[in-house]
Amino acid sequence: MVTIPIPITGAFDSKILELADRFQDAKPGDDFKLCLYDTGMVTVDAVLAFYDVVRSRPKGIGVHIHSHVCLICSDVLIWLAGDTRTLRGEAWVHFREYPRHWLERSEVERFQDVLDRRDLQLNKTAFQENYLTVERLVKKHLPVNLWNRRVWGSELEEWNITQSPVPASKLVEPEKPAVKKPVKSRPVKSTCKSTQMALF
Repeated sequence: MVTIPIPITGAFDSKILELADRFQDAKPGDDFKLCLYDTGMVTVDAVLAFYDVVRSRPKGIGVHIHSHVCLICSDVLIWLAGDTRTLRGEAWVHFREYPRHWLERSEVERFQDVLDRRDLQLNKTAFQENYLTVERLVKKHLPVNLWNRRVWGSELEEWNITQSPVPASKLVEPEKPAVKKPVKSRPVKSTCKSTQMALF
């Protein structure tokens, strides 16, 4: 298993490119362990790019993600991108749902958008669009009842969200051998005529 440190800082973007190259050079059966460390600001767009690189890697390559740090908001999706994941003993994750009332733009804000010639699709900023995409992807991995609060490893383990690394060979379903159907035997028609023996 190849271990790659991934800093949650400004160097995160360059690690995404490095990771994409490593995945392209990897062979089926290779396993990677990505270790998250440090804390800083990662843009939501970079989080989505990381998730896409990990999830669109060639088949047969295993990815386990271990976090040495607590994770908040969109950073949680970085951790959830792996096939399996673990967390430092006393660490926690806290994903916050985007407040829906923040999506409503006042008349003054809409007027300002027109003056600034900002074309907002469905009246959402680029950050809002990206964060809502993160939210949709997090829903695939993290039950809604674990949102909007701190969740420690023990509870995540109960939901099978944290688990030990699984080798890539076990992630790929083995090809099933072709099952041959049994040949049904047909009744054989007799072509000879029965003869009756006469006794003299």
